[in-house]
This record gives sequence, C-alpha cells and structure tokens, in this order.
Amino acid sequence: MLLDGDLRIVSASRSFCKQFQPGNPQVNGALLAKLGDGEWNVPQLRSLLELALDDGPEIEGYRMDLVRPDELTRNLLMNAQKVAFEGEQKNRVLLTIDDITYALLASRQKDELLREKDDLLREKDDMLRERRILLEEVQHRIANSLQIIASILMLKARGVQSAESRQHLEDAHQRVISIATIQDHLRVGLENVEIRPYLIKLCGSLSASMIQETRPVALTVLADESTINPRDAVSIGLVVTELVINALKHAFPDNRKGAIIVSYRQNDSSWTLAVEDDGVGMPKDAKPNKGLGTTLVAALAGQLEAEVVNEPRDVGLRIAMVHAGVGYPHSKA
Repeated sequence: MLLDGDLRIVSASRSFCKQFQPGNPQVNGALLAKLGDGEWNVPQLRSLLELALDDGPEIEGYRMDLVRPDELTRNLLMNAQKVAFEGEQKNRVLLTIDDITYALLASRQKDELLREKDDLLREKDDMLRERRILLEEVQHRIANSLQIIASILMLKARGVQSAESRQHLEDAHQRVISIATIQDHLRVGLENVEIRPYLIKLCGSLSASMIQETRPVALTVLADESTINPRDAVSIGLVVTELVINALKHAFPDNRKGAIIVSYRQNDSSWTLAVEDDGVGMPKDAKPNKGLGTTLVAALAGQLEAEVVNEPRDVGLRIAMVHAGVGYPHSKA
C-alpha cells in the first residue's frame, strides 16, 4: 500500500484488501491506524514508517504479529521505503507486506517432527545400549558357567576308574571348552559377523589349546569376506571345533606331520564350509561313525539347512557342509 505523510492510505492493492479484510470498504483515504478494529495501530510500526518518510532508514524485514479477535494471528514480514513523486513536495511511503503465517507454521511443524525423530532415535539408542549391556552380562555369566561345568567334568574324569567313562567325560569337557571358546570370540549383538576373522580367532584358540609345540600339525583358515548372523556363527563355530578336534584325534597318529585347512566360501545364497586334512584318511571298510560328534554335526547342519558331505581322498579326508538353497540369510560383505 502507498501511505502519505499522515500515514493515510493513498492506495491499497486488491490482494491486501482480500487477504486482511480490514472491514472498511473505503480503504483508500483511511488512516492505517483506523483499519479494522485498530489492529494496525502499532506504535513501533508507526515510528518506523514516520522515520522512513523523514529520510530515515528504510524498513527491511520488519516482523509483526497481526492480532485480530477470533481469528488466527497473522505473522507478517514488512518492507517500506520512501517514494518521492515529481512535482509534489510531500513524500509518500510504499509499504509491502508478506504473510508468512503458514510458512512459519510449516517450519514449526517440521522442527517439531525433527525433534520427535531425534527423541525416538535417542530412545532407540538407549534401548540398544541397555540391550547390549544386558547381552554382555548374560554372555559373561554363560562363560563363567561353562568354565565351572568344564572344571567339574575334568574332576569327574580324573576320579573314575573306567577308561571308557574317562574318555567320555574328557570328550564332554573338550566340547564345553569349545563352546566357551566360541563365546569368547563371538561378541553377542545385532550385527552380522565377519566370517574370516571369526574363524581365524577360533582356530587360533584351538591351535593354542590342542596343538602343542612338539606336534607338527598346522591349522590354516581360508575364507572369503562374507558375513553371517550371530546365531549361525555359533553353529558354524561348533561345527568347525568338532571337525578340527576329530581331525586332531584321528588323522595324525604317532605324531605324524600334517595340515588341517578350514575353508568357507559363499556364492550368492549358497555357501560351503569344509574342514580337510592330509592325514591317514578313513579305511575303505570303515563303518559309518554314529558317535556324539557325528550326531552333533548332523544336528547343527539341520539347523543351518545344510548337507554334510564326507569326501575320502587318496591322502586325508575332507568333510564339507554345503548349503545350496535360495534365500538363506547370509549376506555378502
């Protein structure tokens, strides 16, 4: 709108009249302070307009809330500058108004949504942190319990007279120790497990505990960069432990020199885990082994939806666990 020196409206645009509905059909010629119910009678605005008329600074980005009874408060952004018309001694001031009410409402709603999102993320982080602490505490207690069970089994093994019973207890002791080893190297959590470092750590512990310096057997890991979920990592760790222990027991009698290779390869949804050795192998007339170790490996293979394949060779033995299905929850790193 264009205002004269008395801040009387010389001319107001149609958009102003339509947007603000001042209630006075005769807008032109009316004093700005008298429009509507007097909501435009704002001392600070009047002072700024008078300064602009009197060669003072122009108004740029002045914010004002227009409060009208029973209506939404309007948030206004104003600019004003003096206008001199040729041949006239009196100055005019041009006042432009932007209604930013709904833009501010949208901005506030956006800020509120962002705050709610941040609050939810913080709550999620707190829940995950508490869950991780709880899982670590459970893991610690499981490890302690396994150590106690292993110690009891060893004490019982030393106290029995039967060589067969002693062997069973020692086998059970070794399996408990293997589970404790897996617990030590597998951090319980939500993230997938990188298979290569996991198997390297596991086989390193097995080598340190079961292959003495005087025994010439090398244990090696060959694995790709795949990842697996923690649940399946436990099953695979138990399978590897069982097959490595079995190879150390039977493949290299009389301090025979040799090597054991643990391998893991994944291709899309299929994968193969294998433990192979270059030991004495299986006799051709050997009967199928139905011991505890074989039963355990078969049960774990069932959990992993995999098939166990024995591959006798001219030198040594290769036992593979193969999963060839589609949609298995392994993922390529």
